[in-house]
Amino acid sequence: MGSVNRIATVVLWLRLVLAISSGIATAAIAPTVRAGVLQTGDILVTDYGMASPSGPSDGALFKVDSITGARTILSGRGIGTGPMLIDPFGVAVERSGSILVTDRSIDSASGTHRGFVYRVDPVSGDRIEISGPNRGHGPPLSGPLGPLGIVVDQDGSIVVADVTSEDSTPNPGAVLRIDPTNGDRQLVSGLGTGIGPSLDYPVGIAVAENGTIFVADPVAHMVHTIEPSSGNRVAIGSLQGFDGVTDVEVIGPHTLLINEAISGAIYVVDIVTGQTTLVSGPGLTSIVGDGPAITPVGVGISPASDAFYTSCTLSLTPHDAIVQIDWSSGDRTVLSGGGIGAGPEFNTLGLMTVVSVPEPPTNLTFGLAIATFAVVRWSRFLRRKP
Repeated sequence: MGSVNRIATVVLWLRLVLAISSGIATAAIAPTVRAGVLQTGDILVTDYGMASPSGPSDGALFKVDSITGARTILSGRGIGTGPMLIDPFGVAVERSGSILVTDRSIDSASGTHRGFVYRVDPVSGDRIEISGPNRGHGPPLSGPLGPLGIVVDQDGSIVVADVTSEDSTPNPGAVLRIDPTNGDRQLVSGLGTGIGPSLDYPVGIAVAENGTIFVADPVAHMVHTIEPSSGNRVAIGSLQGFDGVTDVEVIGPHTLLINEAISGAIYVVDIVTGQTTLVSGPGLTSIVGDGPAITPVGVGISPASDAFYTSCTLSLTPHDAIVQIDWSSGDRTVLSGGGIGAGPEFNTLGLMTVVSVPEPPTNLTFGLAIATFAVVRWSRFLRRKP
């Protein structure tokens, strides 16, 4: 009987440790920000097709409620002060809660197309240039095609996918790392840095917990794996030959979520084995899920893990929308856009991200204290038993 009780105590302790460890691991992996105007599950998406009758395209940054589909313009179209959002495309969130947006705009000083990274206050919508022609040293952010995708690395630095030329120049793409404090830019891969398949048109970008960079390249028809210290590039074997891969998300230590804009298919890929699994849309030999046909641009993962989202064009209508996709069935449902959800309508959507706000750390500390107290009390009680 004493042995059984001791075993029960050990099992209880292991369950508590596993539960706490799981919580810590989840918090470490999730792209979390401090609580504030942004809430867990909020969808942030750029819109670079807002036509302005008084001049060039007037872009906007939208927040979409993941439950109701309601749309709110956080910045642009008269919301916020600072440099105008002309052609925003990429979006990411810093741990402070500030939003980062890439923009391909016209430099007022030179009159030429240049690339910018703006920091957006999610409360006021105010925009400031944190890296571009007027701030930061290093390789320039190009225009009019780049910069495109943007992500925040584990150390807080900013990593950007940039298309440096719109002509026939070989290997026009690059990946840059930006210091978030002074805007200085450092070449990570491309333009002579690193070896491997060329970065032809890098769009979506993601960073794994170990620092490995993944870049979706629709022109090269592949997803590049980039070693951050050398800049060396390797094409993920199973993704060579995929048409129109415009975005990539890390969903596990060895798995990626990617889209195929031309077919409308979305896949999960094991980067170790190369196994590719169709999650939603038309594949080569089968179709997964019901719902509208789409042309996906960006993908984002829900913190609840029961669904993911894509910013896309609804193929049978002239509307852009945010579509929710069920992990298990692959079913596609319009969450926002095309008459669904309140607020200003979308025009032409760029990339997107889904916000995750962590629980206050005091909750974890308190839970650990309670668990430890319970185990100690149970152990003392069981030792008294004959």
